Amino acid sequence: MENPRTIVLSTHLIDEVSKIFEKIIIIDQGKLLLLEEVEGLRTKAFHLSGEHHKLDSFVQGKEIIHTESFGNQEVIGILGNISAEERKRAEELEVKIDVIPIQQLMIYLTTKPSKMHGFKKGEV
Repeated sequence: MENPRTIVLSTHLIDEVSKIFEKIIIIDQGKLLLLEEVEGLRTKAFHLSGEHHKLDSFVQGKEIIHTESFGNQEVIGILGNISAEERKRAEELEVKIDVIPIQQLMIYLTTKPSKMHGFKKGEV
């Protein structure tokens, strides 16, 4: 590239422009919460959903950034890779795995009720 450039774009409409990003930086209250390549981020931010007792064992040691409960059902947002072996185990446990949209990830990392970033299941 003969004339490389960096463009800084600040927006709350992340999902609408995320396809043009190479890197995502999330800063909250002056603290760097996230600096990742977009493609790498899409492979390590997940919603896990299923029955509470099945999810509980599945997320041991994972970095939890969000939780929601609905009766015996739970949705847990995690940051981290999920191996092929873990995906097979999730299927056996009937745990559904979905990618967290970047917009939602930004909300999880910057809202006070979900400031669980950095905690492992069992420490919260």
